[in-house]
Amino acid sequence: MKSRKLTASEVSITLSEADIKTIPFNRTHDLPADEAALEAIGSGLEMRGRGMNIFVCGPSSAERTMITTTAAQKAAASAPKAPDLVLCASAGGGSEPVLLKLPSGTADKLSSDLENESEDDFVREWSPVIGPEITGLLKNLGSKDLNILVSNRNSAMPVIFENNPVPRRLFGRNSDKLSGVKAGSLIKSGGGILMLNADDLIVEEDSWHRLKRALRSGCSEIGGGQGDREEWKGLLLPEIEQDFKVVILGSEQHYDHFYNTDEDFRELFQFFAEFDSVIELTPETLSLSVNHFRTHAIDQHNRILTDSGALEVVKYSISTAENKTKMSTSLYDLDIIITEAAVAEETIDGRLIRDTIQRQANRFGLLEKRILEDMASGEINLKVEGSEIGKVNGLAIIDKGPYSFGFPGLISARIAPGESGLVNIEHEAGLSGEIHDKWVLILEGFLRSRFALEFPISIFASLCFEQSYSEIDGDSASSSELYALLSAISGIPIRQDIAVTGSLSQTGEIQAVGGLREKIEGFYKTCKALTYTGSQGVIVPEKNIKNIILPDEIVDEVEAGRFHIYPVSTVNDSMEILTGMEAGSRNSRGVFPHGTFNQQVEKSLKKLAQQAKSSGS
Repeated sequence: MKSRKLTASEVSITLSEADIKTIPFNRTHDLPADEAALEAIGSGLEMRGRGMNIFVCGPSSAERTMITTTAAQKAAASAPKAPDLVLCASAGGGSEPVLLKLPSGTADKLSSDLENESEDDFVREWSPVIGPEITGLLKNLGSKDLNILVSNRNSAMPVIFENNPVPRRLFGRNSDKLSGVKAGSLIKSGGGILMLNADDLIVEEDSWHRLKRALRSGCSEIGGGQGDREEWKGLLLPEIEQDFKVVILGSEQHYDHFYNTDEDFRELFQFFAEFDSVIELTPETLSLSVNHFRTHAIDQHNRILTDSGALEVVKYSISTAENKTKMSTSLYDLDIIITEAAVAEETIDGRLIRDTIQRQANRFGLLEKRILEDMASGEINLKVEGSEIGKVNGLAIIDKGPYSFGFPGLISARIAPGESGLVNIEHEAGLSGEIHDKWVLILEGFLRSRFALEFPISIFASLCFEQSYSEIDGDSASSSELYALLSAISGIPIRQDIAVTGSLSQTGEIQAVGGLREKIEGFYKTCKALTYTGSQGVIVPEKNIKNIILPDEIVDEVEAGRFHIYPVSTVNDSMEILTGMEAGSRNSRGVFPHGTFNQQVEKSLKKLAQQAKSSGS
């Protein structure tokens, strides 16, 4: 019976400053992102026509906006030029202006020529462009009788992000005077790309319904907002036929809302792109990320990000992704670290990045600090040394804004003869979520399948998260509850200097869970606050090894053999570590070997069944 412990290299990131030095500096505005999502956006932007609009979703508003905007601007650079739009007064000064579509970037020249050129020169130059009839009309007018609605002199294809799509901003404003007519962002984006937030469209129902009408027909009108008294007496403006391309940015929940409640949405938004919160860590994505961080430091803050500084940002990105083979796509959060560091010094090195990350954590660290103080004072009952029967240190996570931290909690089990089965005290008190309730039932299934082959399980067993006053949910404590229960049944004490996490299957396999870094760090800090013996550690699912990325301080303790991470695959693996006994497997006769832990559990369950039967007869 020999348990495996993870090495320092298995719980840390192996990238070094030398790896960063090999990446040549390339000032870039390309962003590391999910390739499948980028391909979907690119295809959607290339295809024009009815229904060829895009919904982009992802876990972070900042990232999906940043990446989609960059993709849209790239597409705009090689796209056909969008026309300028000009309104000119009708003959005789009537209330129906004439709409002119001019080659991109020529509207301002038209206005200037009308004002400054001779009539003959004006007619000669502009008749081939706008036709002799309109030229004849214009030569009798002045530039004051023109209203340039859209001028694309600065961009071949406009890319507009409308973050306040109220009707007046999205569709413009009519007026009884030609000069008072204003185009909205939809018309300004004609031939280009209009980007909108899903949240805003859900709130602005009138804008959403009018937008759908424009996308169906390919035409939009100026103004016409509901309840706008000033527009009742406005000019009779023509509908404007344009090639619209709309990109909506939102979450999965937003997409489900539109898809399930609005049939028009399915027809009008036929492209869908979803960004993952992580990307694969490859030489290409590493190079792209490092140069993005370097470029951000120079362009936004006029600072130099050193190789050691870039390494620390990359390590934080990998740690946030909770996987040694991936990187986080939360570029906004990573850029914020560089931004904060840039305030302190002109050169941003590794030490400065580490200090900045720690400062950010400290801002949200008050609750964690209070919990550690309560554990150290004994107000929270917890032991991190010795052995106890029916008690185990489980691990939980608390989220506070962008910051998460782990901490141990005492899980206890008590048993007696009876027929009630497992009683989940949290459930009885209304503090257990549905997922946790499910795993209590799985515990019962495990006990029956492993031990009740020849007799019924006849116990009353209570499980409790001690000193917990908020809802318990999730499955990561299911293995912890089982260990406490098996200890209580067998009467065999288990180590309190080892905390445990892992999801349990009915067959006794230990399944992967999340938040390994926070959980391990939380128990380490607790041990340091109470009594640090050098024997302490954490049992984790073996399937989570790739997700374990620990702070340098804990890595050093693992390297020195003073803190231990035990990967396990089965309940038997865990119980051998926690009890120091061989777990034992059934032999060819279906019997657990004498003196093994499982043999003691089965023996105790038989005794409980006999006691329950005797008391009932």
